[in-house]
Parts: sequence; structure tokens; C-alpha cells
Amino acid sequence: SPEALFQYAIELYGKKWLYQMLAFDAFIGNEDRHENNFDVIVRDGKNYAPPIYDNGGSLLAWATDEELTDTKLRYQFDKAKPFRSHHAQQIKMIDEPVLPTRDLDELYSEIIQSISPILALLSEKRASAIRQYLKYRLHYLKAAMG
Repeated sequence: SPEALFQYAIELYGKKWLYQMLAFDAFIGNEDRHENNFDVIVRDGKNYAPPIYDNGGSLLAWATDEELTDTKLRYQFDKAKPFRSHHAQQIKMIDEPVLPTRDLDELYSEIIQSISPILALLSEKRASAIRQYLKYRLHYLKAAMG
């Protein structure tokens, strides 16, 4: 069951790492976080949480040009895995604070500044949609987590 898998993941990784992964996935709109793309690093007989990887199904990756320009469609992308089918439901499983306690607009500006070299590689339409999407998702995440 998804609940049993969630409890097992908490035992294996610890709440902090798991909750950060779920919050990050909700922020970037990752639709494809399944059991086969998070692992355990074993070193000297101890288990360690791995870096978060395989985020290819995020940041409007599957959106068509029409969906990129239609804000109503763009903000409907909320599919999630592996514990719930939507991020709005999945992040409700987080019972401890994981977001930085700071001004969201400042945080957003820092994030956009840090990814601007990557956004420069994309079409202006896609880069603009991603910037707007991330701003929306950051406020969405904050509101959903309470």
C-alpha cells in the first residue's frame, strides 16, 4: 500500500530527506517520482540517502506550446508519485516544516537567478512559462503545507 511504502521510506531515509524530496518534487511539478528512482547509498555498512535525481518529468517537460501559453492549463499539472496521485495530497503527508522561513519572493528571485544560465538555453516561451510556473508552485507549496 502507499501508506506502508511511505512508512518504509521514512525508516530507510529519515523524515528530513524524504520530506525535502517530496517538497522539491511538488515545487518543480515532478510527475514521475516512482520507487525505482530513489535509492540508498551503502557505505561502510551504513545507509545514506542519495542525491535527488531523475527529475526529467518536471518543469513543464510534457507541456505543449499551447499548454505553455494557457495559464489555466499550465497550473493544472499536479500529478505525483509514489504515495499519492497529486502533489496537493502528497505534501499533506509532510508533518514537519521543510520550507525555509523567509520571504518567498526573495527565495524565488534567488532560484531564478541560479537557474538563469539553463533557462537561457530554452525558447523564451518555455523559459517564461517555467519562471511563472515556479513562482506559482512556490506559493502553492507554502499554502498547501500551511
